[in-house]
Amino acid sequence: NIINVNLHNELIKNAILKELHERGKMNDLMSYEQVKNIAVISEPFTIENGLLTPTFKIRRYAVEKKYKQTLEGLYKNLQYNVSL
Repeated sequence: NIINVNLHNELIKNAILKELHERGKMNDLMSYEQVKNIAVISEPFTIENGLLTPTFKIRRYAVEKKYKQTLEGLYKNLQYNVSL
């Protein structure tokens, strides 16, 4: 069910952002150094899908091309008043 998957991903996203925020505070990061938004992607980066090189390095151009809309959405939906 797509609704359950989206809700599950949103819960995971919020948990990860909360943990990153707490770690950032523990390490005295300034607010502009904190992660503000992430995307939870269920597809792994693999050699077979072209997102990794044979030496397991990320193919940044391929990732950017594949997830262009997702990345643009992260910036569009960026909330500067993150309250975790």
